Amino acid sequence: MGSRIDTISLGNHVYSGLLDDATNYPEWPGGGPKPETLNALLRRTALFEPPVLLNDGYLLHHEWSRNELLNPQSLLRKLISADQIIVLTRQAEGRLDLVPVEMAPWVESYRALVGKVGWPEFEQELKLLSTKERNFKWTPWFKPSNACGFELLIHGLNERVARQPELIDLPTSAWDRTFEHFMRQRISEPRRGARDTWQKSVALTAAREHQAALLNLGNEAYHYNMALLFSGEANQSVAVQTRVSAAFAPSLTTEQPRPFRSPHGYELKGLATLPAKDFVRIATDEEVLSRKQRFLEQKHRYERGSIAAYDHQGVVDAEYELFRAIERIATSQHPGSSIGKCVRWIARHADSVDTVGDAGESIVSVPEFIGERGADIIASCTMITVAQKILQHVIGYCRFRPKATEELPVVPVRSTRATGTFLVDAEIANRHYMKTQALQAQRN
Repeated sequence: MGSRIDTISLGNHVYSGLLDDATNYPEWPGGGPKPETLNALLRRTALFEPPVLLNDGYLLHHEWSRNELLNPQSLLRKLISADQIIVLTRQAEGRLDLVPVEMAPWVESYRALVGKVGWPEFEQELKLLSTKERNFKWTPWFKPSNACGFELLIHGLNERVARQPELIDLPTSAWDRTFEHFMRQRISEPRRGARDTWQKSVALTAAREHQAALLNLGNEAYHYNMALLFSGEANQSVAVQTRVSAAFAPSLTTEQPRPFRSPHGYELKGLATLPAKDFVRIATDEEVLSRKQRFLEQKHRYERGSIAAYDHQGVVDAEYELFRAIERIATSQHPGSSIGKCVRWIARHADSVDTVGDAGESIVSVPEFIGERGADIIASCTMITVAQKILQHVIGYCRFRPKATEELPVVPVRSTRATGTFLVDAEIANRHYMKTQALQAQRN
């Protein structure tokens, strides 16, 4: 049987909307979820974000994540086993195989999934995963209706747009048509998935040039609502990872969030190709987790306005120390790491040759991941500097730029190409939770 995680223990987690299957179009930041995008997002989130709550629908609708779910050696399964990902499922017993069948009458994407060739076989494999695999970690959805919570956020945005039309990058007439159609459909078909209803309303009422903006707003409402209701259920704040805009920020925090954008030039080229088991060992190392916790605390204080924009050195330093910890662990503490093998090869030859080039044919002993180009780069280096050169070539994230000495850039909240991670305000979440319950009782 899979392992159920108590909701109350998940207050330090982040609900990620960036793997949402409904964001699969060019206008969404990053161009929507593609396999390489999803893989990079999982790795970056594991290193620099709190443990992730992943919606069961996101995992079931992507072909990439369906394959990852069924492979015990995949990055997704390794991160689930390491408690870095918890599957948030609407099925009370954690049975992923039952979700599509139960939701198909009300959500079109699930109807399409159960109608696909190969669904019976996939259904059986999901059943085995959900019932036999102890390392499958899951937690149930909140009790209130997700659809009613979504409706409340859309309705609240409509009231704000009447006062502040600049909150949305749309003519108010375009918004009004879609909103009015959506509300009529919600009343006539209350059991249908609310975002599904929103998408249909957009398709039926909006001009082509306005559809992307309206779909973006629907996605934001869905992500924010999930975090708010889960926070209300857990009775403590959960973060949300989604697009940055002014439309729903008041639903999350009493102040407009100020996204943190690192002044450093960190990249993840080397870690992006590490085998899943080696990567997870790095991401779950005690020193890395400790540094990440300090960075997240500083980052949240900055983004919530507790730290002045000009007094940001603490968060910059914390981020720098996290990267340094990742570098140290990746290069020294994990015997199974390809990078560690390379560094140990250098150590064994340091006393016998002056440069790697002098080692002659023994250069082939360097792990294959360096490749011919990498070997050429380090061939003329002294043994003293070769490890650093390899790191610069293989682990691109080690390219540290000078620490910032001026105010960090503030990303405009109306930017349509930016994403952020923000902590939900617990009081706002509790109010939203109770209003959602009240609307659900009214609808029933």
